[in-house]
Amino acid sequence: AGPYSFETYWANDVGISAITSPQSGCDLGIETISIQMSNYGANPQSLIPFNFSVNGVSGGVPQPQDGFYTGVLGKDSTEQLVFETFFDFSEPGEYLIAAWSEMTGDQQTDNDTFYLYVVNRLIAPYTQDFENWSGGWYVDTLDSNNPSWEFGTPDKPSMPSAASGVNAWVTNLDGAYNSNERSYINSPCFDFSDLTEDPAIEFSLNYFTEFSYDGGFLEMSIDGGQNWDRVGEIGEGFNWYTFFNVNAGLGDVWAGQTPGWIKARHSLTGAAGESEVRLRFGF
Repeated sequence: AGPYSFETYWANDVGISAITSPQSGCDLGIETISIQMSNYGANPQSLIPFNFSVNGVSGGVPQPQDGFYTGVLGKDSTEQLVFETFFDFSEPGEYLIAAWSEMTGDQQTDNDTFYLYVVNRLIAPYTQDFENWSGGWYVDTLDSNNPSWEFGTPDKPSMPSAASGVNAWVTNLDGAYNSNERSYINSPCFDFSDLTEDPAIEFSLNYFTEFSYDGGFLEMSIDGGQNWDRVGEIGEGFNWYTFFNVNAGLGDVWAGQTPGWIKARHSLTGAAGESEVRLRFGF
């Protein structure tokens, strides 16, 4: 009989399995950091120190008054914990939060630390190469139908590589996009309230679609995502839209095929002076 495979637990193994707050937004300020601590080992555990840092700077947690778990964390259990020490996220930009456990005698330290990027409102100039993370862009599951958007390394004949580095947002990283798809990826929040002239967006673009039924486009909202308007028309900007799609009722879109990655650019008309601007790529 056999062979049989099995896996044994470490006796003592605790780590941080999630950071649940804060989340990206337009108006982050002095926030609490919430985490989940999990017991991956066989033995119940107690008296566990835990800590956090933001952008590599210690959060200044005064253990054991804060950052010290005194309950009992049983096998396969997870506990929601909140630091009493606050952190100021009010400055615009990206923040990398790290939270970790510091249990003495932990036999498996690879799962001790959990990382989370969050974004407070972004200001111009802004660049994102998607090499460290998704950039705070995300699939809009509320407005999308059958989305195929994925973040990672593209690997298919029509797109064998990213525009730079290894990562990109792609409608299916290694295959075709979905049938009957209408989907969006949304941006983080942009604050252009200090601008007196409209900013412009420039990005790398690669597409291979059916002409008559499919196409990609960019939309902008100046009210935090409540209402959306199409950005630009054919003939405007640089490499901006190629086809007027009547059949699908899409209007001006990018459709057909590019010879690989190209640059596209257009002004964000009406964005200057607005504090809750969001963008979304639709397909």
